[in-house]
Amino acid sequence: RLMLTGFAANSDLAWLWADGTIRWLVVLIGGAAVVTLGGALVLWWRASAAPERASISTPTLILVVILPVLVIATWTGEVGPEPSYGQEGIGYRAIVHDICQTVSATDAFVNIAPTAYQIPMNWMPGECKTDIPTFGYALDSINHPETAPVLERVLIENDRIWFVTDGVQPNDPDNTVERWLADRAFKATDDWYENMRLLQYATPVRLSGLEAREINTALLGRRAEQITITSVRTPSVAVAGKPIPIELQYRLEAPTDQNLRWFVQLLSGQNIPLAQLDSGPDDNYTTFSSLPARELLTERAGLLVPRNTPEGEYLLIAGLYNPDDEGARLITIDGPDFVSLGAVRVVKPE
Repeated sequence: RLMLTGFAANSDLAWLWADGTIRWLVVLIGGAAVVTLGGALVLWWRASAAPERASISTPTLILVVILPVLVIATWTGEVGPEPSYGQEGIGYRAIVHDICQTVSATDAFVNIAPTAYQIPMNWMPGECKTDIPTFGYALDSINHPETAPVLERVLIENDRIWFVTDGVQPNDPDNTVERWLADRAFKATDDWYENMRLLQYATPVRLSGLEAREINTALLGRRAEQITITSVRTPSVAVAGKPIPIELQYRLEAPTDQNLRWFVQLLSGQNIPLAQLDSGPDDNYTTFSSLPARELLTERAGLLVPRNTPEGEYLLIAGLYNPDDEGARLITIDGPDFVSLGAVRVVKPE
């Protein structure tokens, strides 16, 4: 029925694009291949029926062998520019390229791009040296009971999730999968590629078996803000080029009407930030002014360690600042405007 309502749009043929464009070279080469192979079959049938009187010439045999290669080469060359497969260096194609630069066997790929599924399926096998599990969903997929168990397994079996959305703003309430990840994973990056976004999440894998380390340090603001970071969980070893999960537990000592923001940084020995994250509470899904006071809360943050980070010991810090108060950082009672989360050793990927 779809073919009857719009043959060009619904046929999905290599030589006939959805906009009506006909790739005549594919048609001609394909037609020539069919005619040649048909003729070769006729000659072979005659030769087998009367071998003493019929034979197939060497040039014909060579042509029969190279025809499939010629057809495939023509097909790939002509179909490559097809708009529905993306444009090199732009949008989803650029995302695929960037993923394939650093992908590893412990990664997973989740995408919310139902109308562009063919782009990673077509290009990732050729560009990526490592195959990774791939999952495609719609915006409302978490509302279906079969989705959450699959994603739970992804969080257990992989240490990084590449996440792609198409035409969806950050924290869109309709994007149920992104909201689900915000409650369970640790977002490290969120980058735009045209109308698409590429996010990286660390999973809880590297926190497995780690106990929370008590901190119990209060951060004080100039507008009576008072937030206590009670504990932290973070791995002691980080792999260059991968995000690390950081789990903070904190408490508002009193209600606040200030919309504070978190910062998390990886500092060099000279206190130079090598990596940093800026985020509102609950991965920007809520605000400090709406949080309850005197309750233990959890903030999940991811921090992408640059690929070129030299091996060695680095310092993780976290803190809060007030964008409505000239960006002033909250300070501790002792004076520093951050809280040390401990040392982390960066190693090169295997």
